[in-house]
Amino acid sequence: MTKTHSASRHAQIYPWRDFDFSRISTGTLFYYVGAGLSIAAGMVGWGEMVCQIWRYLNYYEKQKEFKSFLDGSPESNEKFLEGFVQAETKLKNGKSVRILSHDSAFDADEDCALGRVVLLNLLLRSRGPSVYLTIRQGEAIPDPEKDPRQRAGKQPSPEDLALQSLIWRSHCHGVLTTNYDVLLEHAFSASGFGTSLRTYRYTADFLRFILSNPHFVLKMHGDINDLRTIEFRPISAWDRGGLSKEEGRGEDLKRVYQTALDRGHMIYLGCGFCDETINQLHKSWQPTSHAGLLSRLAIVPQNEITHGSIDPTNYPDIEFLTWDGDATSEVRSFLERIVSERSKLQSLATVCPEASDIHEQVFMSREAHELRRRMATEHWTCKGRVPR
Repeated sequence: MTKTHSASRHAQIYPWRDFDFSRISTGTLFYYVGAGLSIAAGMVGWGEMVCQIWRYLNYYEKQKEFKSFLDGSPESNEKFLEGFVQAETKLKNGKSVRILSHDSAFDADEDCALGRVVLLNLLLRSRGPSVYLTIRQGEAIPDPEKDPRQRAGKQPSPEDLALQSLIWRSHCHGVLTTNYDVLLEHAFSASGFGTSLRTYRYTADFLRFILSNPHFVLKMHGDINDLRTIEFRPISAWDRGGLSKEEGRGEDLKRVYQTALDRGHMIYLGCGFCDETINQLHKSWQPTSHAGLLSRLAIVPQNEITHGSIDPTNYPDIEFLTWDGDATSEVRSFLERIVSERSKLQSLATVCPEASDIHEQVFMSREAHELRRRMATEHWTCKGRVPR
């Protein structure tokens, strides 16, 4: 296979160590972060989370009928978790899924909501056991104490957040993520990057000015700190839910994605490219005349391409950089190369000069000024400086 770095309509696949990192040594940089990065830090995946909830129901609530409710498929897991959060899941016999024991003093539809919120916060904020189980009808769920890799309840350490910290050390402007956890935010503050990070959920009204922030994280599927914003089933969310064109903010996300790709390089980390959100966003992207000057890079395991889990031909404008071996060490080495290549860049200065002008002229000055009601900065863009 002939390696090419030019913009083309054919899949570009080659080992990441063959990449010319000088191509991203300057300019604005964005990341698109998927679940793989959070799982590497110790967060539980969907299958693990369902198993933890099932264990609770089985061992503490003594409810055995849930075996027939789950079949181990991703769709079943997503459906279960969505109903779990919304306190709407029902069994065939009409019973609710209970996390806290039933209290007749409360309405039957609301009695378990608090327990669900508590348990989900625990699962998504703390490290879970590194077990990869699926629940199938008739199968027993192993006792957690018998798992030698048990690590439940331990908070992510600085070492666990190494990949997230490297993202910020690479002088990136912002991160678009489908993850609900706050690992990126923790890494930003724990690594001494200050307080300039702004976190947006996809429901935010100010997405059109998101690039005005020095650094940002955009939660495209919601945030654990606001459970009602969480979208467990992206296909449904884009079809008729929080990301749909009629009732949701999917069009705003497409504009953010378009603007990010127009302005800078994009690196995709922990992204399996099988999620409806990345499909929708990238399908809507219209390359501009200077798209060939910017890089769009995805670092993925070679076996996922070999086995067909990822089909690069669906994303001809993205270069797929592959690795073999240990996932965490390979991705870490890749990010360290980026940090080294961009180490001479200065941190982003004020990204939106007009905003600073208003702050200095109106809020910092003792003189009377007419309130500026209009700004020159257009929606979805910014005239601020970027590192060169």
